[in-house]
Amino acid sequence: MSAAICQTWTSSLPTITGKPVTSQSFLGQTTLVYFGYTHCPDVCPETMARLMQVMQQLGPDAKNTRIVFITVDPARARDTAAALHDYVRAFDAQYAVGLTGTDGASRALQIANVRPTRWRNAILPARTT
Repeated sequence: MSAAICQTWTSSLPTITGKPVTSQSFLGQTTLVYFGYTHCPDVCPETMARLMQVMQQLGPDAKNTRIVFITVDPARARDTAAALHDYVRAFDAQYAVGLTGTDGASRALQIANVRPTRWRNAILPARTT
C-alpha cells in the first residue's frame, strides 16, 4: 500500500463535478494524494480507510488537510463521475475529493510529480499540544 507526497503540479485534472484542479487549488492545505480505482477489491479501500485514520489522529488539524483520490481507471468507463463521487464520499464527505482525467494526464502526474511513500507499518507521532 502506498500514498504519496505530492510536489506542485500544473496540469489540471477535473473533479467529479468537472471543475479543473491543480495543486494551486489546495494552497494552504496539507494534501494526501492517493492513486487508485473504485473497483479495486482490497488495497484501495484499505488505504482509504488508513487515510481516514490519519485524519482522525490529526484532530482539529484535519480541517486543513485534504485527501485527493486520483483515479487511474478513467478510460475504462468504470470510474465515472458518479462512481467516483460515491466511492470518495463513502470514506469522507468533508475532506476527501475525487479527481479523474485521461489515462495520460493521471499517469503523467504520477510519474513526474509524486514521490511514493510506503507506510504499511507507519506509526503517527502523538499530538503534543
